[in-house]
Amino acid sequence: KYGQVPNQKIFNYIQFIAHEKGTYKLLISATNPTSPGFLNLEFVDFKVTNLPVDELKTAGDGDEFPSFQEQLDDEWDTEWFRIEGDGGDIYNLDIGYDYFIKEPLINIYSPSKWGYKADHNVSTGTHEIYFTRSGYVYISFTDIEGYGQYKASLYLREIPEVDINIGDHVNLKVSNDEKVAINFTIEEDSFVRFNYTQYGGGLANISSFDVLYSFIYEDAKKLDGYQIIQPLVNKTMDDMIFYYYYFPKGDYEAIIKNADITSNSIFQIDSKFVSIYNNTIPINSLSHLNLNPSQFLSFALNQDDYYDELYDARYVYINITAPGQYILNTTIDSSNVIASPRTPSFVVYHNETAPSIDYDKTLEASAQDNLNFSVFTQDDDALYLAYPHKWINLAINFSQLGININRDLVYSVWNDIGDFDEVTPISDTTNEFVSNGTIILDTDDNDYRDWVKGCDNFDLLDINEDDFYWLQILCNDPYNDTGDGDIIPIIDVIEISNFTLDLSLNLALVGDSGYQYCDFWEPPIGTEPSFIFINETTLTNDTILFNTDAPYINFFENGLYKLLVIPHGWVDDLPVTVNFAIENYWTYRAESRYDITGITNITVLNPSPDLYKYQINTYTASGYAHDDGTLYEYGLIASYGRHRRTPARLGNNSYYALECLVEPYKWTQLVVSSVNLVNFSLYIAQDLPWIDNSGPNNELVKLGNSSVDTTYEFGVFDDKFYLIFEVYNSTSNSITFRLDLNQYDTAELLARTPIASHTSTGFNLGFTLILAIVIPAAVGAVVVVYILKRKGRILTKTP
Repeated sequence: KYGQVPNQKIFNYIQFIAHEKGTYKLLISATNPTSPGFLNLEFVDFKVTNLPVDELKTAGDGDEFPSFQEQLDDEWDTEWFRIEGDGGDIYNLDIGYDYFIKEPLINIYSPSKWGYKADHNVSTGTHEIYFTRSGYVYISFTDIEGYGQYKASLYLREIPEVDINIGDHVNLKVSNDEKVAINFTIEEDSFVRFNYTQYGGGLANISSFDVLYSFIYEDAKKLDGYQIIQPLVNKTMDDMIFYYYYFPKGDYEAIIKNADITSNSIFQIDSKFVSIYNNTIPINSLSHLNLNPSQFLSFALNQDDYYDELYDARYVYINITAPGQYILNTTIDSSNVIASPRTPSFVVYHNETAPSIDYDKTLEASAQDNLNFSVFTQDDDALYLAYPHKWINLAINFSQLGININRDLVYSVWNDIGDFDEVTPISDTTNEFVSNGTIILDTDDNDYRDWVKGCDNFDLLDINEDDFYWLQILCNDPYNDTGDGDIIPIIDVIEISNFTLDLSLNLALVGDSGYQYCDFWEPPIGTEPSFIFINETTLTNDTILFNTDAPYINFFENGLYKLLVIPHGWVDDLPVTVNFAIENYWTYRAESRYDITGITNITVLNPSPDLYKYQINTYTASGYAHDDGTLYEYGLIASYGRHRRTPARLGNNSYYALECLVEPYKWTQLVVSSVNLVNFSLYIAQDLPWIDNSGPNNELVKLGNSSVDTTYEFGVFDDKFYLIFEVYNSTSNSITFRLDLNQYDTAELLARTPIASHTSTGFNLGFTLILAIVIPAAVGAVVVVYILKRKGRILTKTP
């Protein structure tokens, strides 16, 4: 623009790494120039300095802080360094400044599978340099116009690496700002569980690219050439956290470093493969005549061999071969656990007249039989029973039966506000300790439901009262009044049973990705199974898979999936049985086929429809029209009965599917008229390529919803697609759709490859120029393109 705009930049600098020999394309565009312009290009490369390990290097403009005149004379400049490494190498790079007028732009370019990955505008500090591929990492310092001089320091250190195996117990010492890398290999696609423990003030932790608890997958299909693998599920048990990962076959790496570099740490790593239950969950196709699944996959949940308060996780297969509305049916059978009698963890007796003894906890679970102790000799004597889980039945045998015509025992449980609340048994065949028998607590009592762990009445050695549920049995009239013929009861055996049980399952589903640059994806999962057993032995829960929103259909993502199952809650040496079934409700649907290619000669499609959507305003039983004009007949009339309504778990709605055979890339029109229909939503399903790893790319899209006769228009990308009507609130015995599907010709947009030169034809016109840049020299050349926007010499120092 010949300097007409004040402070206009004359030069533009474009830097890039030429990672391969060959031809590169540079795209240059100008927008609405107001006068003819001139464009000059100059290509230069720069000296690259090798950055060795354990040697301080400097970049910038010298040791002395620049004078005012030197700051005025400063020109654009760039300085480059490179680090050579092999795939899997890890380095620590420290960058700092001695001085600067304004910080230069720092970029780091790392070799990846498809070229170089750029990390722009890097700040000072410590940076971890990963070589996911062999080659060079480049670091550039760019002093652009107006930034001024600087002096920077670079120091490169190699991070020591330790090879481990899954299943090893690993201890690593991490000193101050030192780091340690771990490497391991996964021989086949696997689920793996890790847990980490750290000791010391350094607060060490594991990370990759500063993402905590993650690993670098070095053999990933991703464009970057690697993938950061994070946990699928975290499971906290007491003060320990277990991390569950899915690792495709290949090599993995991560870094352990201190959060506080002034201190040291010991970092422990434990890991194990999640075992496979080598079988497939059967798929049950259900209907109004076949409401419940009949085929299940069953296996026992057993204690983990490392941590006895956690169940051992497993994974199983799900084989999807057709479209469906898939629900995971989970049924838990806990009968052998709930009904199995146990002795209390602790039996604690409070004697009101013996303050020197106060609470006696010598009666522990180790003395299961022949307890042989007397109770309730004074008012306010109390017997306390403890167990990690709630129970309902309490069975007591006596070596001496009690006698007390005025007996008065009160049963209470600990509440969440720090006190005991009375619960009245629904049955007491001991008749308040005068017969052998069983006391059954009332599970419908609100105080029973509010029963929580803990007890503040005492603080006994070697017992954490907050780990147990406590039942208090308080005596309001003692059994030792000889004048009334009382006899003190002596307890021989105490057993509790019919436990309340909390059990939940964490789930993760993985399958092959439909995106070519990723190894796996995680389909959506609905609410995970959770069970509370109160006087029950079996419970069932449902979890929607693949598509957790209406219409809940997985259309095209067939394949073999892996389901990770992590149980938690009640853990016992007796196994709990889990039964899995896949329910498919898509068989409830009504379906028709509409073959437009058999109706219309697709080679002579009209450029416009018979009627546009805005023209259609008359719908009759036999056709549709514009006002009283020509009546066009429906191409399909179909009816189905209300028995096709899905169960409540899918909303009690019915689904009508229309398989459409058409000409792809043509504008399509659907005319909808109905009978006995209150409201519906319309979806279109097309098999489309994935554009990322987040899941199917708009394969199922809602076109709209309506409560009246209407018309839809849309585009299609394939010769076959599905239209799905989700029908709401219909109480009629029969629903009828009257449909007409039409296509009309669509003008094509032609794309042509831009040519490599262009002459402007006038004012106020933009232009695009593509230049071929040939790199004949060694791979790794650093190239800068100077773009000059006005006549005159190039005002820059020679690179």
